Amino acid sequence: MSSEFPIIQIKNLSYTTTNKQIFEFFSQFGTIYQIRSNSKQQGTIFIIYSNLQQAKLAIKQSNGVNLNGRYLISSLFVVDQSKIYEEGMKLRNEQLVELKRIYNID
Repeated sequence: MSSEFPIIQIKNLSYTTTNKQIFEFFSQFGTIYQIRSNSKQQGTIFIIYSNLQQAKLAIKQSNGVNLNGRYLISSLFVVDQSKIYEEGMKLRNEQLVELKRIYNID
């Protein structure tokens, strides 16, 4: 997790909640760097705050709050580092194979 731009995950949002309502509600806890949503996960958004204190405050103050008839579920989002590592290793192996091919090394 990056403490410079921590990410919180908000679940159980009403599908009718607008981006403006989300911004107005969550900006009271701190400076929002970015708001992300995924059309495959309706009712779930990710909010990136500019520092960890603001993110923790947003989680504490928004968890269980009724917004547009739905009770929010807020948590700190932690990036799965193992997947990043696996992708990095895959890329390195591909580069190694290519270098062996270029320099004719078995």
